[in-house]
Amino acid sequence: EIIKDRIKGVLKTNIYDIDTILEYLQAKSGKMIRPRLVYLTASLYPHNKILTRDIAVAVELIHMASLVHDDIIDNALLRRGCESINSRWGNQTSVLVGDYLFATAFSLINKHQQNEIMTSITETIQIMCSGEIKQLSIAFDIDISEEDYYDKTFRKTACLFASSCKVGALTSSMPVEEISVIEQYGLCLGYAYQIIDDVLDFVSDSDLLGKPVGNDLLQGNITLPVILALKDDEHGLKLRQMLQKDNI
Repeated sequence: EIIKDRIKGVLKTNIYDIDTILEYLQAKSGKMIRPRLVYLTASLYPHNKILTRDIAVAVELIHMASLVHDDIIDNALLRRGCESINSRWGNQTSVLVGDYLFATAFSLINKHQQNEIMTSITETIQIMCSGEIKQLSIAFDIDISEEDYYDKTFRKTACLFASSCKVGALTSSMPVEEISVIEQYGLCLGYAYQIIDDVLDFVSDSDLLGKPVGNDLLQGNITLPVILALKDDEHGLKLRQMLQKDNI
């Protein structure tokens, strides 16, 4: 609740049209995994509670912004079981909403004059954007390797998990040598999270997932379950024929 209340506070503009969209966006909050990681890593050592709170909020705002922009790219109609921002208000407004969330996050970090944290966050956003571009460049390519998949996963998901752990540690008195270890933990957790999410895209249902099942494949996003299935001796060839670009 501390995170949600702070997000509500920093996103309040007192401009009706903007607040309507931002309140809609906050109404269906996610699992708050990334800000939780900030708190958990900070809690390992004495830390500045206000700083930790604001950095955790900034991380969640960045995650929210990336989801808003992802939905535009993917033409997604649902997010967390509700209409996506782009479906409800259009792509132009959605782009600006995502930008507003990024700007709010930067403002919050800058308020505390934490250069190392700002550097980690901005570098992470650069990596995330490059991951989105890479995903577009290899869309519908059924010959991508596991290495391609893991590189894309690092850029799109795991890097923010790693950064969440790192910046949480940077709000505390954690020794430098331990910060790199906790960052590596976040990286591995991010990989695991994305793999599970990719499996759920095939075996879950839309109500539980909060978004259309099988949407990754429809968008040409070849994930690890598909890559491994294509290598299967019994079904791989048939699956390859089904997934040829002209047939998707």
